[in-house]
Amino acid sequence: MPLRGLIFRYDQQRKEIYIKKTKLSAMLNSVTGNYINGQIKLNKCPPNIQEGTEVIVTFITSDDIDLSSQGISQEDAQKLRNNLKTFADDWNSPDMSIYDNYEQNKANLETL
Repeated sequence: MPLRGLIFRYDQQRKEIYIKKTKLSAMLNSVTGNYINGQIKLNKCPPNIQEGTEVIVTFITSDDIDLSSQGISQEDAQKLRNNLKTFADDWNSPDMSIYDNYEQNKANLETL
């Protein structure tokens, strides 16, 4: 039985998302790649896939920060870690969770 799904396409010129109903093959192939300048660049060509085949793209975000792209060397990063160690216990305290949604929590208090 084929899977049914929706295909989302983004038109950069029109700034619009198009949605199309489709049947998905029960056999899915996965490859990794990167999103660069509005295009997906695959790390390798998937085997036995015809040109023009529709794809589903899932974006994976990371909490990692490339420090070197921010002008921070490994030595500088280590110095920062050492200097900020004294804040770790307070920063990771459950009481600090009130600041996770600070603006919303503040607005809730103001409506009381």
